[in-house]
Amino acid sequence: MIQSQLNLHGKKIVDINDIMNTINMVPMNYVGNKKKLIKDFIHPVMNDMDYDIFIDLFAGSSSVSLYNKLRNDKIVITNDLLVSSYISSVVLIENNGVDISSEEIDYILNTQPDSKDTKYRVLMNFMAKYDNLFTKNEQVKLATYKYNIDTLFDTRNEKLFIFYYNITNIIKNACRIMNGSIKYTPPIDIRKRFVDRCVKYNMCYSKTYLNSNNEINFEKLIQSYCNKFNTFYKKCYALGLMTIAIKRSTPYSRGLKWIDRKNTKYAAASYLNSDYEIDFDRVIKQSIYPVFSNNNTNHISFNMDAIDFLSLLSNLNVDMSNTLIYIDPPYGGDNSDYLDLYSFIESYITGVPFIKDLPYYEKMQRFTSYDRYIYNFNIMLKLLHKLKPKHIIFSFNNSSFIGIKSIKKMLSHYWNVEIHDTCYNYNFRKNDNRSGIEYLMVTHQH
Repeated sequence: MIQSQLNLHGKKIVDINDIMNTINMVPMNYVGNKKKLIKDFIHPVMNDMDYDIFIDLFAGSSSVSLYNKLRNDKIVITNDLLVSSYISSVVLIENNGVDISSEEIDYILNTQPDSKDTKYRVLMNFMAKYDNLFTKNEQVKLATYKYNIDTLFDTRNEKLFIFYYNITNIIKNACRIMNGSIKYTPPIDIRKRFVDRCVKYNMCYSKTYLNSNNEINFEKLIQSYCNKFNTFYKKCYALGLMTIAIKRSTPYSRGLKWIDRKNTKYAAASYLNSDYEIDFDRVIKQSIYPVFSNNNTNHISFNMDAIDFLSLLSNLNVDMSNTLIYIDPPYGGDNSDYLDLYSFIESYITGVPFIKDLPYYEKMQRFTSYDRYIYNFNIMLKLLHKLKPKHIIFSFNNSSFIGIKSIKKMLSHYWNVEIHDTCYNYNFRKNDNRSGIEYLMVTHQH
């Protein structure tokens, strides 16, 4: 159990060793994840700051968000445009301890779909597009897992409710209203879209949820749906498990053909059988990870473009007076094009064969070239300045598109900037150890 004391701000100081022991139970196979930097670098900086709400704008692996959740004295809000990262955040941060049973795992791994089923045939046709990356047996396995997950956890109606549920919760958090009725009425366009969707998809919307002014009683409506979210969280857990398993068994091998595995120092050779095929059943079973209680706190995960998310907060006039926004953006270059790095996983989860057809493809390109990076970074700074959060922390390293001095100059236009740095070693590829400098740039109002 994580023990706490109070610091000078009257806030809990959690034993960082206990927190790290818990975080290390979760596999985080994600390029650029900050798990190794939390204990000796991120924790000392954040632990000296006074805030109640933590917003992770580019959540990625959600390691820093999980650190804040495990402190048990913060409300955590995550955001990421990658669907695979969003799913990870839902499971680790928003989810209140819901996981899947051993029987459900067994169903996903061992139930064989009807080969004539239309949805299964679509999945097989999808996997056939990756016949250079996966053997025929592996294609069948991956198609079977996805079909079984979609069948076991049908969330077609529930997921339409999530966005509005989260908007309401973010208003609750910002207004410090953790219980009782919501005193903030969302903008009319949001309310209208909500009602339209409820009616269209038969989501039990009725006059039961209207007050005397014919306005939606969001609190009452949310309570009626809370018990229906378990299926959504279970599906996210199952898809998150698949994401981890795929990353573990196919690391750094976007262009590696399966036929070349035996002639290459394959980074995940321990997961191959005697025929050089990936033993996905074993990888999945070894990737099962714990989920954590929210301790009566409403943590929230969003799946939005970062600039759109900041614009949403601005339009809702959210009170940020006791909020820390943590920003760990793509640093630039090939290894920051996360949609390219995780193209198969994103396609596998969404069912869209070609990444350029994904509805969020264009917005994923905001930080992939120098000119776009500068342009969109400046938009982000203007929105952040308008929001006036109590604290902002920017995370960069010495491989960023923009040099640290240039970044500081851009930030200094709006805030006073305090810079913390640390040297660290990391594995760029298997047996390829490199070193770098990581920076935390903390802003203060002029």
